[in-house]
Amino acid sequence: MLPLNEEVRKGDASMHTFFIEYLKKFPTALKLALTGEVVLPQSYLKVKCIVISGMGGSAAAGDIVKDWLYREVNIPIEVVKGYNLPAYADENTLLICVSYSGDTWETLTQFEQGWLKGCRLVAISSGGALKARAEELKTPYVEVPRGLLPRLALPQLLAGIIKVLRSIGIVGEVNIEGLEGLEPMVRGYAEKLAMAIKDKTPIAISVYPSVCFRFKTQLNENAKILAKCEVLPELNHNEVESWVNLSPGFTVIAFRDEREEAKKVKEAIEVLKEVVSEKASWFDVYAEGTSRLERILHLVWLGDYTSYLAAIQRGINPVKIDIIELLKKRVAKIR
Repeated sequence: MLPLNEEVRKGDASMHTFFIEYLKKFPTALKLALTGEVVLPQSYLKVKCIVISGMGGSAAAGDIVKDWLYREVNIPIEVVKGYNLPAYADENTLLICVSYSGDTWETLTQFEQGWLKGCRLVAISSGGALKARAEELKTPYVEVPRGLLPRLALPQLLAGIIKVLRSIGIVGEVNIEGLEGLEPMVRGYAEKLAMAIKDKTPIAISVYPSVCFRFKTQLNENAKILAKCEVLPELNHNEVESWVNLSPGFTVIAFRDEREEAKKVKEAIEVLKEVVSEKASWFDVYAEGTSRLERILHLVWLGDYTSYLAAIQRGINPVKIDIIELLKKRVAKIR
């Protein structure tokens, strides 16, 4: 592990402990959180679509679920990040509202809209107004442990969603044993990747939107790094033309899952490497795991690890989110 910069040490040491514990025990925390069952009313078994509401780190779990189940379930799954539910949300919709704090205004607004629309509601939080409202309306509620940073509560929030889906037969038992014992390898790759993006603007690409977007946002919050994320193969139809402007100040990080990449996508990646090699640097990261979920989680874990190490490398306190807190305080005054 990279040593803590002295300036960073002056921050909240306990939160650094949380980061290190989260990164070292990511699969263990998820496995533990997956224990136990959620019991939902019989009426929830008849839903025809699933909407997961959340913002920031709380929405990341929904993004992962969508990428994981996109080709495995026969009902639509949508992740909504904002104030308003889609017009189609109704009594046939399972609405899972996820807010780690329980006080995310956008998610609370969608919860109220879901109640008025007759959606089958489930709330997931560590407490807050969302818990209070769910109890008041007597809607199903899944509580996760308190005391974590929302962006480090991914295993618990993801497990909460999985248990909800498991309770209505959308998914079965989840096996993530393929991730156990990988921490030294993940840390080693993360250290290399943190060095590769040192003093660079990272561009994350993947066939999994959840992976590249999570990496971008973790770099934003933890290391205060401007970053981009693009999804394959869509970027081949637009973004790539702008790469004529790449320079040595950019690094493209390709989060790869060769089992999910079509032959044409693999060939396109080789072309992209040729384009980038003339102007900037390229870094391939390959997913480990037997299932799609394991491979997605492996890449997310690696990205999270990298963001923390990048913060330490720059002497940045990864805990502080001053601008986000300022935004929350100012917006909270608006009624």
